[in-house]
Amino acid sequence: VRTLDSHSQFYQKSIEDWPQGHFTGACIINTTAAEPPSVALDNTRAMASGRSLDVVLWSETMVTVDQGGEEAFLDAAKALAKDLNILLGVTYSIEDSTLGDSYTDRNMFALLTPQGQEGFRYQKVHPVVGVEDGTAPGTAPAPAVQTRYGRVGGAICYDFDFPDFLRQASRGADLMLQPGWDWGPLGLLHANMDAVRAVENGVTVFRCSSGGVSGVYGPYGDVVLQKVTGKWKGTGYIADIPMRRQVVTVYSTVGHLGVYVCLGLWGAIMLGSVLTSPQTHQRLRRGSLLLTDSLRRLEPDPSATP
Repeated sequence: VRTLDSHSQFYQKSIEDWPQGHFTGACIINTTAAEPPSVALDNTRAMASGRSLDVVLWSETMVTVDQGGEEAFLDAAKALAKDLNILLGVTYSIEDSTLGDSYTDRNMFALLTPQGQEGFRYQKVHPVVGVEDGTAPGTAPAPAVQTRYGRVGGAICYDFDFPDFLRQASRGADLMLQPGWDWGPLGLLHANMDAVRAVENGVTVFRCSSGGVSGVYGPYGDVVLQKVTGKWKGTGYIADIPMRRQVVTVYSTVGHLGVYVCLGLWGAIMLGSVLTSPQTHQRLRRGSLLLTDSLRRLEPDPSATP
């Protein structure tokens, strides 16, 4: 029903009369983080040249930034976002010798507005175990930012593997941006998982992943676009993204409480069926008779001579 009624029209109107609001998103891919930040910014300008883009998203850790160069890099990205009049999501790994606990770097994602302002600066909360052991985890999700395209939030790649975290991160968001970096068959697995996260939380997910599968996934289980971007480098794709408001879902409201309620009801039904079955009554009566007979045998015989 949610799929058929996804535009609140169902069968009463023809598809030509459905709202068709959308914006244009671009994904830029890189397979290593060794590219200088200036090159990635130039590639962004080149992709936007002659096109009417609204949102541009980089794949995960597009560039590496020196410890003292973060603010200068973000200032350049803000200027580019303002110059191109786009919502720009930039990703970078930053080396940081002050972290301690054997951590060496931070995996970052910053959202910059068409006004040249910083929407959010987010540090990946769930680094990949065994792959990002030197990456310090963040402590909080990125806030949803109000834009001309709706409320926009974001998280990085592996963060989407944690339903409870995504439920928190997508609270108040219409669109979730996901820069990613995958390898092997994980790319397709992650893409399919993203479709589930979109449905669970009633949001649209815009995924831009190197080494895997990218795409746009809607809140009704609809795959707007899906592309294999495993071997792309310094390029990307452009997609028309539906402009949808967040849909209130059971999971986004109560989380896993619904699962526990279902398990409790199932347990109660199973217990009730066992207790009310004829076989159970027969076993209970037989046990009661055996207990009564055993107690009777234990009673002293009043006719016995002391």
